[in-house]
Amino acid sequence: MESTRPVLAEIQALVTPSGYSGARRNANGVDYNRANLLIAVLEKRGGLLLSGCDSYINVVGGLQLDETAADLAIILALASSHKDLPLGSDLAAVGEVGLSGEIRSVSHLNQRLSEISRLGLKRCVIPAHVRDDVQKFPGLEIIPVKNVREAMKAVFGQRRHIMDVSTIIWLLCVGGCAAAFTGIGIYAYRREEPMFFWSGSTVRREELTDVEAYNHANGIMWIIYSIPMWFSTISFFWIPRVAVTVMVIAGTAGLGVLIFAYQKIYQKYRRYKR
Repeated sequence: MESTRPVLAEIQALVTPSGYSGARRNANGVDYNRANLLIAVLEKRGGLLLSGCDSYINVVGGLQLDETAADLAIILALASSHKDLPLGSDLAAVGEVGLSGEIRSVSHLNQRLSEISRLGLKRCVIPAHVRDDVQKFPGLEIIPVKNVREAMKAVFGQRRHIMDVSTIIWLLCVGGCAAAFTGIGIYAYRREEPMFFWSGSTVRREELTDVEAYNHANGIMWIIYSIPMWFSTISFFWIPRVAVTVMVIAGTAGLGVLIFAYQKIYQKYRRYKR
C-alpha cells in the first residue's frame, strides 16, 4: 500500500540446489531477515526441503516492499520454483504468514482486491477467516486458505508432486527397496530349503531343528523391515522431511536391528546351541 492506494507488485523466486556447504540467500525488494523467516516457515510447515538449496527473491521493477501482505506471494513463488510448477500469470496472493504457517489477514483487503480485479487477474489467494468480509468482484475468483500447506494444495492441486523429479527418483529408489525386501520376505516364508541371510552364504538343513518355522520367522523379519520403507515412500508425498528421516533410521539403526534379529532367529532354531 502506498498511503491508501494499493500497488500491485510482481514477485519472482528462484530455488536451486546449492553447490556450497551452506545454502545462499538473496532478497531484492524485501527485508532479508523476513525472507529467511519465510523460507524457514515454508520448509517446516510446507514440507519442502529448502535447507540444501540456494534461494533468491526479487521484486520486479525495483519496488521495496515493507509490509507483510506480500508474505503469501513470496511463499508461493518459492514453492513454485522448488516444484518447477508455474503459478500462472492470472494469480495474486495477499496475506501475512505466521510462524506456525497460518495465513493472517491484512489491512485494506477490499481495496487490494479491487485493484487486482481492475488489472485483469482472475484468481486471488486470501486468508480464509476473512472470506465473509470481502466483496465480490466480477471475474475474480477468491481462494481462501488457512495455512501454507493448504495454500500450496489450492494453487498446485493434487498433481503437484507428479512432475517433481526428486519425488520420482525417491519413489524408484526407496519404493524399489521396499518392494525388494517385501519380495525377499515372501520368498523366505515360502522357501523349502533354509533361508540364508548374506548373499553367497548357506544354512544347511541339518543345522536347524525346524526349517519351516525358521523360514517363516525370516520371512516375517524381512517384511517388517520393509514397512518403514513403504511408509517413507508414501509419506514423501506429504511430509518429505519425515520420509527422509524414517529412511535414514531404517538404513542405519534399522540395519543393525535386522542383523540382531536374524542372529536371534538362527540361535533359536539352531540344532546345536552353545
